[in-house]
Amino acid sequence: MQLGQQLRAVRIQKGIGLHEMARRLNVSTWQIQLVESGKTNDPSVGYVWRCAEVYGMSLAALLEGVTCPSQRQHGKRNAVVCVSP
Repeated sequence: MQLGQQLRAVRIQKGIGLHEMARRLNVSTWQIQLVESGKTNDPSVGYVWRCAEVYGMSLAALLEGVTCPSQRQHGKRNAVVCVSP
């Protein structure tokens, strides 16, 4: 699963609506939609960290199972960090 998909899935699982999440993160709903839809592939570490705090979970737990498209091509399915060239 990609990072945006994971963030959306956890948000929905926790019962937090898009507008409520935007309020808690002090960002626009549009920014959240960009990240969750995968239209921006590189949300800041601070953004992801704040999401983990809102969800009441550790960063490691939030990122568990997140894969990077470039690493999937190399068969590394448990990667957490993606490095762009």
